[in-house]
Amino acid sequence: ATSERVPPWLLHCDGTATPNPGRLGIGAVVVDDGGDGIDGRRIEISRDLQRFGDNNEAEIEAVIAALIAAREAGARAVVVRSDSDVVVRELKGLTTTAAPKLVALFAQAKAQLAMFDDVQIELVTRLKNSAADALARAALGLLPKVPVHLRPRRPRR
Repeated sequence: ATSERVPPWLLHCDGTATPNPGRLGIGAVVVDDGGDGIDGRRIEISRDLQRFGDNNEAEIEAVIAALIAAREAGARAVVVRSDSDVVVRELKGLTTTAAPKLVALFAQAKAQLAMFDDVQIELVTRLKNSAADALARAALGLLPKVPVHLRPRRPRR
């Protein structure tokens, strides 16, 4: 029996803690483009977690929320994209954390990942994760970050 390869859903995930540590907000963009890059379903998540914590907690909470949304929408394969080195390294099994709050969250994330036929984890730049970042910030009533290359320059003296 040949197993057909299903196109993966793309999950852009980001979390924010304001200040850090502080209020937690998560954002994610979950996209099923059917493998052709067009006419796909898009799910946006922007949620105030109504609790305090640090940015690493927010980052992994965003991944968990995106994985649940993708699975509930029928995804069988996912590419998880995050700009958090801590999250990517942990989910790829390159490091393990000892922080009690993070241990439990990473266990939840790994349990969610195990429910998919195929999983890829990718570290992306903040710029390539800006939509998820904007959703995480919006959950806490914050404006999106202005990319560094678009910020006005200070006049020289």
